[in-house]
Amino acid sequence: MRRATLLSVLSSPRAWARFFRDKDAPKGPKVLAVLAVLYVLSPIDVLPDFALPIVGLLDDLGVAAFASAWLASIAARYENNKPEALPPSTPGP
Repeated sequence: MRRATLLSVLSSPRAWARFFRDKDAPKGPKVLAVLAVLYVLSPIDVLPDFALPIVGLLDDLGVAAFASAWLASIAARYENNKPEALPPSTPGP
Protein backbone atom coordinates (compact mmCIF):
# COMPACT_ATOMS: atom_id res chain seq x y z
CA MET A 1 0.00 0.00 0.00
CA ARG A 2 1.35 3.40 -0.96
CA ARG A 3 1.14 6.06 1.74
CA ALA A 4 -0.45 9.39 0.88
CA THR A 5 1.72 12.43 1.50
CA LEU A 6 0.87 16.11 1.67
CA LEU A 7 2.26 16.68 -1.82
CA SER A 8 0.47 13.68 -3.33
CA VAL A 9 -2.87 14.86 -1.93
CA LEU A 10 -2.31 18.46 -3.03
CA SER A 11 -1.58 17.33 -6.57
CA SER A 12 -4.38 14.76 -6.80
CA PRO A 13 -7.91 15.99 -7.46
CA ARG A 14 -9.16 12.43 -6.96
CA ALA A 15 -7.88 12.37 -3.37
CA TRP A 16 -9.70 15.66 -2.68
CA ALA A 17 -12.89 14.32 -4.26
CA ARG A 18 -12.70 11.04 -2.30
CA PHE A 19 -12.22 12.98 0.93
CA PHE A 20 -15.15 15.32 0.27
CA ARG A 21 -17.52 12.54 -0.82
CA ASP A 22 -16.70 10.21 2.06
CA LYS A 23 -19.34 10.45 4.78
CA ASP A 24 -16.91 9.10 7.39
CA ALA A 25 -14.34 11.85 6.78
CA PRO A 26 -14.22 14.59 9.43
CA LYS A 27 -16.64 17.46 8.82
CA GLY A 28 -14.45 20.24 10.25
CA PRO A 29 -11.93 20.36 7.38
CA LYS A 30 -14.76 20.30 4.84
CA VAL A 31 -16.41 23.30 6.52
CA LEU A 32 -13.06 25.12 6.67
CA ALA A 33 -12.56 24.59 2.93
CA VAL A 34 -15.98 26.04 2.13
CA LEU A 35 -15.37 29.00 4.44
CA ALA A 36 -11.96 29.65 2.88
CA VAL A 37 -13.44 29.68 -0.62
CA LEU A 38 -16.21 32.03 0.52
CA TYR A 39 -13.66 34.33 2.17
CA VAL A 40 -11.49 34.51 -0.95
CA LEU A 41 -14.50 35.18 -3.20
CA SER A 42 -16.19 37.60 -0.80
CA PRO A 43 -15.75 41.35 -1.31
CA ILE A 44 -15.59 41.72 2.50
CA ASP A 45 -12.04 41.05 3.73
CA VAL A 46 -9.99 41.74 6.84
CA LEU A 47 -7.60 43.62 4.55
CA PRO A 48 -9.67 45.01 1.65
CA ASP A 49 -8.31 44.48 -1.85
CA PHE A 50 -9.35 47.95 -3.02
CA ALA A 51 -7.79 49.85 -0.08
CA LEU A 52 -4.52 47.90 0.05
CA PRO A 53 -4.23 46.24 -3.37
CA ILE A 54 -1.13 44.07 -2.90
CA VAL A 55 -1.60 43.38 0.81
CA GLY A 56 -5.28 42.61 0.27
CA LEU A 57 -4.45 40.02 -2.38
CA LEU A 58 -1.76 38.52 -0.16
CA ASP A 59 -4.37 38.21 2.57
CA ASP A 60 -6.59 36.14 0.26
CA LEU A 61 -3.63 34.10 -0.94
CA GLY A 62 -2.57 33.37 2.63
CA VAL A 63 -6.03 32.17 3.63
CA ALA A 64 -6.25 29.95 0.53
CA ALA A 65 -2.74 28.54 1.06
CA PHE A 66 -3.28 27.83 4.75
CA ALA A 67 -6.67 26.21 4.18
CA SER A 68 -5.49 24.02 1.30
CA ALA A 69 -2.31 22.90 3.11
CA TRP A 70 -4.21 22.09 6.29
CA LEU A 71 -6.96 20.29 4.41
CA ALA A 72 -4.40 18.32 2.37
CA SER A 73 -2.61 17.20 5.54
CA ILE A 74 -5.93 16.10 7.08
CA ALA A 75 -6.89 14.30 3.84
CA ALA A 76 -3.49 12.57 3.64
CA ARG A 77 -3.78 11.44 7.27
CA TYR A 78 -7.31 10.23 6.53
CA GLU A 79 -6.18 8.33 3.40
CA ASN A 80 -3.43 6.62 5.39
CA ASN A 81 -5.67 5.62 8.31
CA LYS A 82 -8.89 4.61 6.59
CA PRO A 83 -9.69 0.90 6.58
CA GLU A 84 -8.96 -0.97 3.40
CA ALA A 85 -11.84 -2.31 1.37
CA LEU A 86 -12.48 -5.92 2.21
CA PRO A 87 -12.20 -8.40 -0.65
CA PRO A 88 -15.47 -9.98 -1.71
CA SER A 89 -16.22 -13.08 0.31
CA THR A 90 -16.24 -16.39 -1.48
CA PRO A 91 -19.28 -18.62 -1.01
CA GLY A 92 -18.76 -21.66 1.21
CA PRO A 93 -18.87 -25.28 -0.04
